[in-house]
Amino acid sequence: MNEFEEALFKFFTGDGLTVARTVAVFIFGLLLVKLLLMLCKKVFIRAKVERTISSFVMSVVGVGLYFALFLGVGKCAGISTGSFIAIVSAAGLALSLALKDSLSNLANGFIIVGSKPFVVGDYIEASGVSGSVKAIGIFNTKLVTPDNKIITIPNSTIIGSNVVNYSTNPTRRLDVNVEVAYGTDIDKAKKVMMALVPEYNEILSSPEPVVYVTEYLDSAIEISLRVWVPSEVYWDVKFSINERVLKVVEEAGIEIPYNKLDVQIVNAGGDK
Repeated sequence: MNEFEEALFKFFTGDGLTVARTVAVFIFGLLLVKLLLMLCKKVFIRAKVERTISSFVMSVVGVGLYFALFLGVGKCAGISTGSFIAIVSAAGLALSLALKDSLSNLANGFIIVGSKPFVVGDYIEASGVSGSVKAIGIFNTKLVTPDNKIITIPNSTIIGSNVVNYSTNPTRRLDVNVEVAYGTDIDKAKKVMMALVPEYNEILSSPEPVVYVTEYLDSAIEISLRVWVPSEVYWDVKFSINERVLKVVEEAGIEIPYNKLDVQIVNAGGDK
């Protein structure tokens, strides 16, 4: 530790040449690291490496390069590499005890890349949040929500929770539920809902679209139109068909019930 302190003292009290050299090494080293990361990214793109793997490897390579830059700047400042590494190792041991969660995130990052429950670009739901996977890093995974928010989730949290991947399969089932009043002509309601299918070219013919009575509620009968669509157009079709189904049901004169509350005011005191 004394050697390290002496090196720092000499650096800050020494001639300006050492300071200038160290600053120059830091600046050019930083630019070199960024250049190497850009080249690494281009190599991955040309080699058509899967984005999930390339994203994770880039994170690991980035940490290694910045650590090497840290060592280089320290050496330039007059700190011996041996003592510097010894100090870093001692600090690393202390940090490893304090940062157990980070090490767990690191290990789980390798598990995610290896087991591939999802890849970059997939739309997933994990730990109560959902979004498209933007990047899988060494400590956390970043999601982009449909309203363009960035959500960062620790890798250990993802591994410890249920992950729903909406992009794995090429198709998804879309359920459109409508509640109609008791006494409604069910056959008519089913025909009205089924008539929506030809309006959408995205709806697949196989599996075949169907309409079911799915549930008898307290004040309504629930009817469901179930269709299959390609995963990439799921939300577009869902939003559109939800709007259309209300219009066609109302145009057909089918009643959609809603909760009603009757209030009766009673004069408890009576007339005086």
